[in-house]
Amino acid sequence: MRYVSMLVASSRAHNVCKMPSLMKNFNAWLPQRLRMTGFSCLFMLVAVSIWAQPPGSQAASGGVDDGQKQQDRENECLRLLEKTRSPETHHFQQPHRPLVLIGEEGTELLIPSDAFVHADGTPVTGEVEILLTEVANKQELILSNLPTQSNGRMLVSGGVIHIEALAEGKKVKLAPGKSVLVNFPGGYIPDMQLFKGQYDVAGTMNWVPMAEAPGSKTRPMSKMDLGKDLAMPLFLDYGKVNPTTMQFADGNHSVAGYMSAMLQTGYRCVGNDAIYVEMKTDESGRVTSAKTLTGKNPCYRLALEEIAQTLQFDLSLLTAPRDRLFVNVDPRIIPNGDPGENMFASLAGNADAFNNPQVLAAIEEYMEKEKAQNFAKNAFAVTELGWINCDKFYNEKSERVNVMASVSNKNLEGKAKAFLVFEDINSVIEGQMTANGQYTFANIPTGMKAKVVAIGYSIGDGAYMNTVNVTTKAGSVANMNLNKISEEELKTAMASL
Repeated sequence: MRYVSMLVASSRAHNVCKMPSLMKNFNAWLPQRLRMTGFSCLFMLVAVSIWAQPPGSQAASGGVDDGQKQQDRENECLRLLEKTRSPETHHFQQPHRPLVLIGEEGTELLIPSDAFVHADGTPVTGEVEILLTEVANKQELILSNLPTQSNGRMLVSGGVIHIEALAEGKKVKLAPGKSVLVNFPGGYIPDMQLFKGQYDVAGTMNWVPMAEAPGSKTRPMSKMDLGKDLAMPLFLDYGKVNPTTMQFADGNHSVAGYMSAMLQTGYRCVGNDAIYVEMKTDESGRVTSAKTLTGKNPCYRLALEEIAQTLQFDLSLLTAPRDRLFVNVDPRIIPNGDPGENMFASLAGNADAFNNPQVLAAIEEYMEKEKAQNFAKNAFAVTELGWINCDKFYNEKSERVNVMASVSNKNLEGKAKAFLVFEDINSVIEGQMTANGQYTFANIPTGMKAKVVAIGYSIGDGAYMNTVNVTTKAGSVANMNLNKISEEELKTAMASL
């Protein structure tokens, strides 16, 4: 704002000084004092113009310094990579309820209830929007500008995600002591650990080790109170629900039967009732909210509203779109304890749920028990939102060398990025640009099969790309001329890596 204000001031000063300049033919009869006004305004114009220059513009060369020019040029390629980044998906967590979220690429997340706080530390009490980005393979690592390096060391990635949470349109963070359990699609790999992503001013990603929640690897089935927060049909064996028939995909299990079994094994509700449940779903068919429209037993009603939110429907089976779905449930559970036990206790707060033999039996019938246990055993406990990478350091004992590559297109000088993509491991290394289209890949194991992938982008001209197969060795391995390519063709070509 200060720079703009000075420009405005300069413009006004120029207008004030203009009149004496236009009237120079009348100086003979103007008073001396008035003639001096013209010189005063000229001095003020020059002084304000100098003062108004932005910081860094008075370099020794008289223009923007070379470092700023370089960053501006490279940002042109960054703009392309921002456009080709993997898309995010949107999910919604209802107040005071855990959320089981399975991404399109297979990433599994368990977000506990009441997990978030606002920037000032106050608890979030309303709906939370979860934005999830999954980066599933090497080409997406490149197109999303996510090379796998940690302070210059080479990483092997087991999966990359980005998690963001919004409440009332504003970013929120995890509350103290809360963590998100994450299983990456590739499963657990020994020596893997979590890293958080940080971009530097030049737009280069660096992965920094992230501490997991304390004790997260010590209690396999109850890790981070998983038994209290895990919605039991996290891995339903029978697929999605047909919204027309209310049958699971296997055709042998109904929603009403599943809900009744859940009532008997996971809750302390008793008696006879007839309950009509209304459910709303998101675009993927997952139930985002549920409401019971009939029923006298408040324990049943609350429990069924919770159970309903563990379902996912196959909306493609509908002949016409619907904004809500309905199911009838007629529970008949004979009391076997004190009448006072007929009191709702959320599964999210039932610490003994996974120690109950009946619950375990229900899991075995309605779930793939082994998958649920593997989730509990292998999931990482993420304590910070943002870019998250499941990695291990590449520690194979082999000679390390500096590999060189170059881009010959003069019009792309400073406007391209080069990546080294390995054939046998999930690693992508970004080359550091030196001069004249030269790129250096530092500390690379020698003798490995890889591709050099170079991408350029010039504003107003468009995208360029080329790839070269190489075997890593010291010195130059590739001299590349990039070819003009559309953004769609770029994505198609990258899919073959």
